[in-house]
Amino acid sequence: MIINRIEIRDIDTVASLHKNNLISPSSKIGKSYLKKLYAILLSDPKTHVCVVASKKGEIVGSVIATKDLEKTNKLLRKLISLSTILNTLKALFFGKVTVQELVKRFIFEQTVLKRYPKPYASILALFVDRRHQRLGIGRSLIEFILKKLKKWE
Repeated sequence: MIINRIEIRDIDTVASLHKNNLISPSSKIGKSYLKKLYAILLSDPKTHVCVVASKKGEIVGSVIATKDLEKTNKLLRKLISLSTILNTLKALFFGKVTVQELVKRFIFEQTVLKRYPKPYASILALFVDRRHQRLGIGRSLIEFILKKLKKWE
C-alpha cells in the first residue's frame, strides 16, 4: 500500500469513495458537492493534509485533516452557492438527508469551534472502500496523519 497526497486528477475517485463509504450529510448531498469540497481543501495545502491510500494503483481509502478547523470552516463557506443549495434541497426532497441531520451537523461544528483552543487540528474525513476494509489501511492512514499533525505543532 502507498500513501500519497490527493492530486486534482484524484478528486472524482475520492468523491465517489467518500459518497459510497462514509455516511454523512456531505455524502448524502452528492458527488458534485464532494468534488467542490475536495477542490477547496486541496487549494490550501498549508492548512490541509489530503491523502489517499492506493493498492496496485487503485485508490482504496483517504484521510483529510486540517491544522486549523476555524480556518477550514471559513474556507468551506465558498461551497455555499446556488448549485449547493439546489443539491441540498434535492437530497432533502428525495429523503437522502433530513433537516434534522443537517441541523445536528451544523450544531456539532459550531460547538467544536467554540469549545476547543485555536488553532484546532482535526480529522475531517476518513474512509476505506468496503472491499478493502479490515486490512490495516485505515490504521495506516491515521498513523500517517498523526505524524503530519505532530510536525505542524
